Amino acid sequence: MWSPSCKPVLSSGHWRVPQYLVGIHPSRVLLSSRHISDVHVILLRLCRVRGRCADRAERYRLLQPPTYLPNLSLAKVGRIYTLWAFTTIFLLGAILTTIAKGPHGLAEIYAGRVISGIGIGAISAVSPAYVSECAPKEVRGRITGCFQIMVATGVMISYFINFGVGIHIHSGVNVWRIPFGFQLVPAGILALGLLTVKESPRWLASVGRNEQAVRNLAYLRKEPVDSERILAEMAEIEAAIEEERRARKGLGFKEAFLGKGNFIRFVIAFTIFFLQQWAGQNSVK
Repeated sequence: MWSPSCKPVLSSGHWRVPQYLVGIHPSRVLLSSRHISDVHVILLRLCRVRGRCADRAERYRLLQPPTYLPNLSLAKVGRIYTLWAFTTIFLLGAILTTIAKGPHGLAEIYAGRVISGIGIGAISAVSPAYVSECAPKEVRGRITGCFQIMVATGVMISYFINFGVGIHIHSGVNVWRIPFGFQLVPAGILALGLLTVKESPRWLASVGRNEQAVRNLAYLRKEPVDSERILAEMAEIEAAIEEERRARKGLGFKEAFLGKGNFIRFVIAFTIFFLQQWAGQNSVK
């Protein structure tokens, strides 16, 4: 999640981070996080709870280390409000890194990166789950698979931003402030976009708000609320929720780690993720 780090140098009274070492990835505001997406496939395949696979979206949220906080809030406040909260956190972190200056500028950059990292880690867990719950089952896999395309596209854009800054700006605070500040653009688009979307019908059904769930589902499918397709899909959602409740009955968070055979699976996945980051791949810019 973090950019490759190297101590910035003080230039003209301001902290100056060399362009080729500033690995800002604005793509990660676009519902993407390369490192999370790389490891979540491993976790989804390896983790089982007492021999029974839980819902994919639930396991996705539960087993990503940067996403424990949103996992706790999702069930209570819903997908949209959770996305709003962590988008705000990301924006605060991005603003802090952009306005950093003076003798404490480096500390402000570090703090801002930590704050924005928490925000984007949570967004990267919640948004794919939200999209998968809203998408029609016929195209759900393809739409959710766009996650990795967003990652690659955004990373490419971030590299070109750094490349352009390196060519046209050779000194001064703008060398690092522009790449940091550009994160605010996609984050702002995300924040505005959240004003136009509906809450997940699946989440609404899971908290007993079935009437609103039907209305939102009809809105997403562009069909009347009493159409056969809407009623049939709603029945499938309710049946799936009930089945998951029965499967999880008596199970808690600790089962993901302490259940039979799960701890070694977690260690393997975590170790792969850890060694991937320490291989130095992010230093190649």
